Amino acid sequence: MRLSNKEVGKIVYDSFLQAFGAKDREELKGDNPYRSSFFVSLIGDKLKNHFKFAKTNYQSIDPNNPNKKLAGEWLFDISVTAQLEIEDIRKGCSNSKINTNILFACESEFETSLHAFTTDFGKLICSNANQFLFIQGLNQKTNAGRRDFIESRMNIIRSQLVHLISNDFVLAFIPTPGKIGDSSFWDKYEKEVKSWVEIYIYGVSMNSFQKIDYHND
Repeated sequence: MRLSNKEVGKIVYDSFLQAFGAKDREELKGDNPYRSSFFVSLIGDKLKNHFKFAKTNYQSIDPNNPNKKLAGEWLFDISVTAQLEIEDIRKGCSNSKINTNILFACESEFETSLHAFTTDFGKLICSNANQFLFIQGLNQKTNAGRRDFIESRMNIIRSQLVHLISNDFVLAFIPTPGKIGDSSFWDKYEKEVKSWVEIYIYGVSMNSFQKIDYHND
């Protein structure tokens, strides 16, 4: 069953709160790449619970065991694929499953350069997935800087990429756990960073973004 885009946004928001709440646990404290990987894996966990009939491909992270990063990505940071079992009838009849179509695809990019955006968002455009999610990092220190960046990204999609997008999708802006200067955003701006999260649903028919507020849910 397809998730509504509002449900997808809620999964992203809840996963961020969960990862942020665990940021000072022993294996996550001070390890910002691990924090971001943990955040993405939480989204994968929640999608796996929903898409029980399909295969959810992502790198599963256990924050209590830094050596237990389970390989599982396929083409994207997270993908959900329908599968078909095929067999080779020679000598014992071996069988295996093959991915046949992408039900859901997710890319997360905490770098804010235009090149980083075009590389990962382009993967989603090319995916022909039934549904997709793009997570864009925020690393701007001021509200005005974040507002300008968010509006710029949305304007690129509305004005330059609209003809390439055929379905509604979720665009989530999430504060990076990475370092700016000598400390992580999640640590330096601990008291306010949760309020920086902005999640939008892009409606292809109107070529517009609708902001969804989960802060008061």
